[in-house]
Amino acid sequence: AAAREKNITVCNVPGYSTEAVAELVFGFILNFARSLSQQQWMIKEGDFTNFKQDIQTANFEVQNKTLGIVCGGSIGQQVMKLALAFNMNILVYNRTPRDWGDPRIQSVSLEELLRQSDFVSIHCPLSEDTKYLINRERLQLMKPTAYIINTSRGPVIKEADLIEALQKGRIAGAALDVQEKEPPDQDKILY
Repeated sequence: AAAREKNITVCNVPGYSTEAVAELVFGFILNFARSLSQQQWMIKEGDFTNFKQDIQTANFEVQNKTLGIVCGGSIGQQVMKLALAFNMNILVYNRTPRDWGDPRIQSVSLEELLRQSDFVSIHCPLSEDTKYLINRERLQLMKPTAYIINTSRGPVIKEADLIEALQKGRIAGAALDVQEKEPPDQDKILY
């Protein structure tokens, strides 16, 4: 509305960066599975403990893990393709459930997706229905070994609730390409 008042044309480019965002999601997933960032930081700091003893960082295969995709639009579908290549189990929550044409992909409720997934990847637009879709109650449904990834819109996750879940060990980690407030406050613990 504000752009229209100033006679500014606003365009949507469907499909823009679909592959790039899906690849970013898998970068996050592989980083979680192999502790790449943590180990790179340790080496940069001259800490070679990981070569001398088991430092108990995450180190697991993503094959046969369950990926939950919140909203199966174009980006969600591209993430599904990559997940199938990694032989992952896929759960999808859409407001309108559908048959995805592959027995390895199941439509489920959001609550079921959160309970069963090892990774949850969010791809929904921001609306009144999706603002704070992921909050304290829903984060409590997740496994303590699960990770959440948000590449959609920041306010889909209530950050205060996410911080609490991370601090209390209710989930294993989070990767955020977007924040509730952009640019974020630099003093926030997430950054």
